[in-house]
Amino acid sequence: MPRPAGADAAAGVTAVAHPNIALVKYWGKRDEGLILPWTDSLSMTLDVFPTTTRVRLDGAAGRDEVTLGGVPATGEAARRVTAFLELVRERAGSTRRAVVDSRNTVPTGAGLASSASGFAALAVAAAAAYGLELDATGLSRLARRGSGSASRSVFGGFAVWHAGPAGATGAAADAGSYAEPVPAAGLDPALVVAVLDAGPKTVSSREAMRRTVDTSPLYRPWADSSRADLADMRAALERGDLEAVGEIAERNALGMHATMLAARPAVRYLSPATVTVLDGVLQLRREGIAAYATMDAGPNVKVLCRRADARRVAAALAETVPSARVLVAGPAPVPGCWTRRTGPADDRPGRGGRRPHGGTPGTGQAVRRGRVRRGGRGQPGDPGRRRPLHHRHGHRHTRQPRRIRRLQRLRRAGEFRAPGGLDPLTTDHSPASSPRPPPPPPLPLPLPLPLPTSPSPATSPPPHRLALAQRPPGPPRARRRRAGAGRARACRGGRGDSGGAAGRTGPAGTGVGGRGEQRAARGGRKYGLGSSGAVTVAAVDAVAAFCGVELSAGERYRLAMLACARIDPKGSG
Repeated sequence: MPRPAGADAAAGVTAVAHPNIALVKYWGKRDEGLILPWTDSLSMTLDVFPTTTRVRLDGAAGRDEVTLGGVPATGEAARRVTAFLELVRERAGSTRRAVVDSRNTVPTGAGLASSASGFAALAVAAAAAYGLELDATGLSRLARRGSGSASRSVFGGFAVWHAGPAGATGAAADAGSYAEPVPAAGLDPALVVAVLDAGPKTVSSREAMRRTVDTSPLYRPWADSSRADLADMRAALERGDLEAVGEIAERNALGMHATMLAARPAVRYLSPATVTVLDGVLQLRREGIAAYATMDAGPNVKVLCRRADARRVAAALAETVPSARVLVAGPAPVPGCWTRRTGPADDRPGRGGRRPHGGTPGTGQAVRRGRVRRGGRGQPGDPGRRRPLHHRHGHRHTRQPRRIRRLQRLRRAGEFRAPGGLDPLTTDHSPASSPRPPPPPPLPLPLPLPLPTSPSPATSPPPHRLALAQRPPGPPRARRRRAGAGRARACRGGRGDSGGAAGRTGPAGTGVGGRGEQRAARGGRKYGLGSSGAVTVAAVDAVAAFCGVELSAGERYRLAMLACARIDPKGSG
């Protein structure tokens, strides 16, 4: 990686990397020292769970200082980071110690590629801090020495990790094992992650690999079939066939777990909740949704699907296992890592110029979701002056849309929204928070009313008079007095039992606002029809009374809804 112009030795470098999920797995190493796998593998880098690592050189320190998540690292974690820094110092010809501060949002040890994002970020930051001039391929080789899957996290989108020549050893074997991006034409994928257990695994991945390779009779056949799976996967990506990609990923993952179950003693990461989620994925496919499961070394399940189906898949998984944490991820931007150089007095998050690996020294180019923007450090020859990145610092460009600014705030805070407007879906996926169900079918029309048998209209009393004459006995006097006060307020536009608009604007001679119609208005509000619906209910009651028909509450509701739809389809009814 080129070193920015004018950067002093005490400057710190911050790198951000994302985890990746292997669709064609690597399981088992043929060389533990160089971390060389038996088979090639292919993965998709995600845009969630970023790892942010800052490396600062300290010439006065007697040893490396490593902090993970704000806590000093100890034991195996500190040993692995220190060994990796020794490798970087050996290549850079330096003896200066480093201060490393890494913050990982991936649940560590839960089979979600926490080591991939962690060592990818450490490789990019340490290489820049020690002045190593490495391209993307060199960074991938370097990250591999920390964790094999980290070689793929250097890149965004889909990446393939080459195992290297089978008979090569030493420097030749090291040079032949690296990752590179893989094009995917026309794919719009999403990965729904169901976190069933975020705790540490009972058997580490390294121990499980050794045990499987040494004792499982199914490992060699699976390794041979995995090479064929990789060739099929690359062909499916080239033609943009998501169904074929999902089928290959699912069979490859289940085969890997079968090799672990056949080990002596067996390594079992699958839990009852895992099997339940797998059954749910099968049910989604029966319903016509292209959803395919994959799993790493752990109980958690990742489901590959189309972006348009991601919400439905996430809701189905959350309903299947209510205790699971479900989130939606998409492919990470390209490149998968980028750096930010900060000085001793300027190491707050979000400050300083960003530039991708392999960028031009001193230009301050920044890659954010595949776009290149200029900012950060000044041009070559003026390393001290900062050029603004955002409009609030004097940028002449227009203000970013609110959606883009919110995504930037989420990225700085470590919370991500998948591209295309997909929510992370990390909190509540209960049925109550699921998308609203489709509206119910329309109510059936009531049976036709019988013909009236009352006297002719010429001799019949007006409908409202008949309704008033046939109303049931009213409440006691005290209740009538209180109700009358409410009706009076309603007719004046107050907060009475019925709508004030009906009392004020009712046409003359219809009795709207009278006691019987006020009572009918209260019935209309009970059905949720609003003030205009109250008038309709009163009219329905009057017509029914005129025809001598007794209506139940359900029949009144159907007739009122039908009348509102015919007379005033835009009203509150």
